[in-house]
Amino acid sequence: MTSVAKVSVALASYNGEKYLREQLDSILTQSYPIYELIIVDDCSCDSTSQILHHYAAQYPQIHLEFNPHNLGVVKTFERALQLCRGDLIALADQDDYWINDKIAKLVDALGDNLLIHSDILVVNEALQPLQEDQFTHKRLTRGLYVDYLLFNDVTGCTLLMKRELLDLALPIPNGVYMHDHYLALIAAFYKRISYLDAPLVKYRQHSTNVVGAKATNQKNHHQFHAEHCMQSLIVIQHLPIFKHNVDIACAIEYHRSIVERKLAKYNIYIWCYRHFGVVQVIRFIRQCIKVMIAS
Repeated sequence: MTSVAKVSVALASYNGEKYLREQLDSILTQSYPIYELIIVDDCSCDSTSQILHHYAAQYPQIHLEFNPHNLGVVKTFERALQLCRGDLIALADQDDYWINDKIAKLVDALGDNLLIHSDILVVNEALQPLQEDQFTHKRLTRGLYVDYLLFNDVTGCTLLMKRELLDLALPIPNGVYMHDHYLALIAAFYKRISYLDAPLVKYRQHSTNVVGAKATNQKNHHQFHAEHCMQSLIVIQHLPIFKHNVDIACAIEYHRSIVERKLAKYNIYIWCYRHFGVVQVIRFIRQCIKVMIAS
């Protein structure tokens, strides 16, 4: 991808007054020029809208939209993506901080892939690195389609994608839990997803995170993850590209066994072994037993 590629940034905001300015500054001062910054606000009731109007008055590349009613994070991001006109599109959360050459490095490394994503640096509210946290930041997958049926190592704020992926992915089906996992799954299905092993985003952890804090407070993280993966895959399996796909059907049953606190059917263990090996089968059995005991 040449340096003339136009990069759009899609940002969804909601009551983000505390950290929004820092995030906007880190986007607007990127070493690679930002063609446009599309911001869709999901009915904020703090000073977010005033902050956005203040920045839009100074930066002509900022385009603001305001939802007439609350749509939630996935549909708000979908609306922002539909408005993007660039050749390449990046996603931004309202409370993170981008390293200055984030976009430049992703553009250089994208190649023929539909999507590339990077590592993150988890920080506290003051942007200081955390010594301990609940995330594993290195790759959880091999970049294979089947991997994304069970796991997700793509953090939305780190990804850069080609418009071609949007043409394949939009509209996002109702019921998809997280847009970044959905986009990664489609890119991986076409074997065009890549990873850049560099922390290009300071990923802020605080009490009002949309995902991070919510996941931390779950009594059973595995069951929480399995439930939302299962719900998303049930919806996604009806898309034309996934219709009659055996792997997605097996993955649904894999997650269902954890959600419903029961052991899976024998063929699901065979499927798991064939794609992920004996270690993952053992881990899967332990997860099932753990939630059965917890119930």
